[in-house]
Amino acid sequence: MENTLATNDFEVMPDGSIKLYAYLEDVVTVSRALTNNGLVIQHLSQNGGTVWKAIFPCL
Repeated sequence: MENTLATNDFEVMPDGSIKLYAYLEDVVTVSRALTNNGLVIQHLSQNGGTVWKAIFPCL
């Protein structure tokens, strides 16, 4: 994701979710970057306009 979105402003959480603090107004770019990197999105939500949280199914 660092290369695709050109940002390192994200966290991988212990539960496997990713919190992204950039591209807050661009859901298309965020979802495309995740899926282009082989991730299957189970849930993508924006929390208060400050962070995207992506949840992925267990593999």
